[in-house]
Amino acid sequence: MITFEGWGTLGRPASLRPLVDKVAAYDDWDAPKDGAREQAIVAEAERLLAGPWPPPD
Repeated sequence: MITFEGWGTLGRPASLRPLVDKVAAYDDWDAPKDGAREQAIVAEAERLLAGPWPPPD
């Protein structure tokens, strides 16, 4: 939801770029779905949620 609707609406903040990039890599049809990419997305989301909100750019 963030990558497809929120990121552009928010003006593409740099603080969300790592999450958007990880989701885009996950959405690559040729990418293996071995769980590592899911873990990277969750870790980035946790990092964002643990920090100040809104995240600084």
